[in-house]
Amino acid sequence: MDERSKARLAIVVLVMALAGCNPTRGAIVIDGGPTTPPTDAAMGGQDASEPPPCTLVELDPAPADVLWVVDTTDSWETRADRYAGAVDGMIDGVDAWADAEHALTVFPRFVPDPEAIVASCETSDYESADVAFGASGQSMRDELALHTFDGESPLGPALEGAIAIARDRAAESRWRSTHVVLVTDASPGTDEACDATWEEVADIAEAGFDDGRRGAARVHVMSVIGSAIAPDHIERIFDIANGGGGYSAIVNGGREDVERQARAMVQDLEDRATVCTRMLPPGADAPDTITLRYPDDSTRTATRVADASACRDAAWGFYVDDLEDPTTITLCSGPAGVGGFCEVTYVEARTRGAPRFELDGVCVR
Repeated sequence: MDERSKARLAIVVLVMALAGCNPTRGAIVIDGGPTTPPTDAAMGGQDASEPPPCTLVELDPAPADVLWVVDTTDSWETRADRYAGAVDGMIDGVDAWADAEHALTVFPRFVPDPEAIVASCETSDYESADVAFGASGQSMRDELALHTFDGESPLGPALEGAIAIARDRAAESRWRSTHVVLVTDASPGTDEACDATWEEVADIAEAGFDDGRRGAARVHVMSVIGSAIAPDHIERIFDIANGGGGYSAIVNGGREDVERQARAMVQDLEDRATVCTRMLPPGADAPDTITLRYPDDSTRTATRVADASACRDAAWGFYVDDLEDPTTITLCSGPAGVGGFCEVTYVEARTRGAPRFELDGVCVR
């Protein structure tokens, strides 16, 4: 055998030896034996057979829909300057609230009567807005200029009709918060044209809020008072706002004072809505916790409660609008919008800067 043949034979023997001891293609040799390669998921990648991973997300503020319910009854005749101040402050606030959609309804509405001006006590007469959502401050001012002070106060039916408008809006506007703001000088014992008592008005507000579930309308009250009020006035206004998951403001003084206080109330409502209600990603599960991270990197953790009614037992709680298919989270408020997690947070946002709302491990279905 010549040298060339010997070389060829050596190469063949070497190739056969290597083929006999190599592991199967795709295997990895560990301590002399083959093992199955790890999956992409085990290496930190995404296995095609697995669902998408949970991620860290930051929640944006939920835009607001606000229905203003303005009382133009004859009780304003002796305090027309205060009415003008309340309207000026309200309109200024509407124009400044950039990410909200506003609408207006005015009461009372009247029924035909040849002998007197009679305010309607039918809820159905108040279930349409005078100025639809998307209104500008000027269009609302123009509408209010058409109404003179007249008639007694059908507070219960007017509020119930307004809540119906707001809840219809909420049903078609997911990922938003919905608010009814009652602007009135009504006083217990003197402004009860219809059968509804003030206790029943608070019940109407509570039914509209429905513990913050989907379709909820939060009810807030701007109460413009005169030089004298009934002993239980503040308590009754508080009860309406508390039942409605909202906030009450007692406004008093001359025209400029009332304008300033009314404007401040609208600013509070804007801050409350912007800071305290956040949008969840479409398809997200209801989170158990959220983290509020402030600009100085300090944090506060909030825990989900069943609904708004459970907020009284939760120092740092939040609730979702729908456990099965949530679209928003809302921080818990205190009674009548005082002293709760929401209120602490939006006040702190003015001094410390607005916190980021972080969800770690959000899983999208």
